[in-house]
Order: sequence, then structure tokens, then C-alpha cells
Amino acid sequence: MKTVIRAFIITFVLVCGIANAKADNTYTINATVVNVESDIVSCEDSNGDIWEFYSEGYKVNDMLILVMDSNHTETIYDDMVVDVQN
Repeated sequence: MKTVIRAFIITFVLVCGIANAKADNTYTINATVVNVESDIVSCEDSNGDIWEFYSEGYKVNDMLILVMDSNHTETIYDDMVVDVQN
């Protein structure tokens, strides 16, 4: 029984740590779709940066919220779109 409880506690701590680490490196930005080619959607944020992701169903001038992963760096050049919200 102690082994089961110990395994549960270790698993719980690991899952919380992973969830916390993921939450610490994400942020959102507002963007407007500027181009759609095949399944590549290009968006521009308020700073003029262009972000691309693969998806269908979007059209030019759609307003989106992009959930970004900073990859734990200060620069945006390696950031990635991890989710899109309308």
C-alpha cells in the first residue's frame, strides 16, 4: 500500500511540474490573417511580426488570438504558435 501511495504522489508532483513549466512559457497575442495559401495561414500581430501555422477554414482579415510558446528564451525568433482561438 505504501508503494502505491508513493507512486501516486510522485506521479502527481511530476504532472504538476510539467503543467507549470508549460504554463510559464506561453503567452497570447492578437493577430489578423493576412494570407491563406493551401493550408498555410499567415497572420500579422500589432508589432508587424508574421506568424504562420497549418490549418483550414480561415480567410484574410479574420481576427485571431494566437497562443505562443516562448521556448524559454527572450527573443521571439524561435517562438511557435501552439494554439489558435477565434
